Amino acid sequence: ILFAREVNPAIYDRLAEALAEGCAPPPEFRQDARNKNSMLALVKAGFGAAVVPESCCGGNLSGLATRKLAIPLPTVEIVAVWDPARLTGALESLIRLLPGAAERL
Repeated sequence: ILFAREVNPAIYDRLAEALAEGCAPPPEFRQDARNKNSMLALVKAGFGAAVVPESCCGGNLSGLATRKLAIPLPTVEIVAVWDPARLTGALESLIRLLPGAAERL
């Protein structure tokens, strides 16, 4: 089970490629889901195994096993986005925590 390709085609393709190179035989993706909760529900219902971010494994995974993958996987770059015309005190405080962002306030 993997997230639906239309959610993020570039990440999907990179992840599928990494899994195909790291597994023998390569996995077959027969089911996709639009979000992490759906993926976990499909696993709980017996539809297979899923590749999910570690961040979604802290909740109620009663009855499910988790393992870190021992293959190199693509990284995802995360960025902050804000509207400079709508700065508030709280937003400025957040921006000051970002590397190099404070100079652009």
